[in-house]
Amino acid sequence: MFNYRGCARSGMFVVGPMLGGIAASAAGACNESAIDQPELRADGPPDVLAVMVARDRFLPSATFLEEATYCRPNDSKRPGKVMLPLPDTLETDVCPADISAGVATFDRGFPAFWYARIVFDELLDLESEAPGDELHAVETRNPVLLSCDGLPIAYSTFYTGEGNRDSWPVGPSLKLRPKNPATVPANALCEMTLEDGAIVDKTGVPPDAAQAGPYRFQIAPIGLQLPYGAAAAAYGTTGAPPTLGPGNPAFRLNFNHYLKASSFTAADVRVFRDAYLDDPLTELTECGGGVEVAGKVSLFEVPAAQASSIPAAMTIADGAAASGEWAPSTQYRVEIGGGMVEDVAGGHNVLARTTLCFRTR
Repeated sequence: MFNYRGCARSGMFVVGPMLGGIAASAAGACNESAIDQPELRADGPPDVLAVMVARDRFLPSATFLEEATYCRPNDSKRPGKVMLPLPDTLETDVCPADISAGVATFDRGFPAFWYARIVFDELLDLESEAPGDELHAVETRNPVLLSCDGLPIAYSTFYTGEGNRDSWPVGPSLKLRPKNPATVPANALCEMTLEDGAIVDKTGVPPDAAQAGPYRFQIAPIGLQLPYGAAAAAYGTTGAPPTLGPGNPAFRLNFNHYLKASSFTAADVRVFRDAYLDDPLTELTECGGGVEVAGKVSLFEVPAAQASSIPAAMTIADGAAASGEWAPSTQYRVEIGGGMVEDVAGGHNVLARTTLCFRTR
């Protein structure tokens, strides 16, 4: 049976319009990469051009971005600067412009929603078994050994023959997504190794042994995600403190992993009112001093069984405010973190201190 490209699945025949019919050919003569995607490599065994991991921080209204943990040195086919399909045109550098340069082991894998992508220089021959994910890929057998901190990780694999070194996501690629990221602790060191004989290109050629890996990356520490809404403008400590919008709403901040309920308490949040702010229009460029007041903190958790990219969140407000969430015409400093936190898989670290400075109307 011939596929739609006119190539026999066995590679034994080629439909050649210039030949006026069907011509016998040696096995491997029909390379679909060369026919349909000339920007890919036309011959030779499949090479791993890059390995990428979903990073810890994501952008609003955008897909999760990925960072390289491996770039094949001295290979002009490896991905470099790529345009991202976002509402505002952005570019990202997958691999360094200097093709002789590699990259360091990536250590900020998104704890609650990480996945890895192995990018090849040509199309692979993998059998489809079930509908795939949002990339219109197809789920296939697991051709990679994946472990974190030495323990095997159950995962789903999605293969897509779409894309190239200049597209987003780059491709062709295998995408590995853990079935239960809550079981992988923060700070875990993970590695992937290609299974011997499980991957071949369209002509039946496997990767060289040197391509097997292992390819390593690390899960990020437990931390806060970039806040949205009212908290977004207050994130950071430089410049004039911003002013909250109408109603002075409470902040909502997201964690990047499934927290152990008892590991984070209201004691990890300190709220300070600036004692010398009499005029809300006064231009102040620093946020310090003030009087500490009780913070009103509520923690929201998502059960680990319900995989989510936002597994835990909290709201923060002034617990001593007479009305509303924050006192009007006041400058605030909110300090978060500094204590030990733990996830449900046993990973733990000190929560990096975050300071929010803002004013209210």
